[in-house]
Order: sequence, then structure tokens, then C-alpha cells
Amino acid sequence: GWHKDPIPRLHYPIVTEPGCVMVIEDEVYHLPLNKWTKAFTHKGNHTIANGGRDDRIHLVIDLLPPC
Repeated sequence: GWHKDPIPRLHYPIVTEPGCVMVIEDEVYHLPLNKWTKAFTHKGNHTIANGGRDDRIHLVIDLLPPC
């Protein structure tokens, strides 16, 4: 469902298809395979849609502020 993250995140798609998209507010993104992408999911509501046949697998890392 739609939600907002408390902090930004890095996504690294391991398994994805063109039909797998992230929607942040009113913008749609396909995160490319084997590439780190900073997702500003803390700035707006977002959701994921997997329009492909296979499961979507992403490594996701929270970006914490410096101490």
C-alpha cells in the first residue's frame, strides 16, 4: 500500500522486469537491474507495482544521518 518512509533508502534490484515500477506521488520509476538507486521515499507517499511474472527482489539499505 501507499506509505512514506522515515528516511531515504538505496535500492539494488537483483531480480526485476520492465513491468516492476515504483510510484512516488505522481511519478513512475523502473529501477534498473544491478544498479544502486537512491529513492527519496521519505519525501512523498509511494508504492510498488509488480507487473511482471517473476518475484521482484531488491536489496534495500536505509540511509541514516551522520552521527
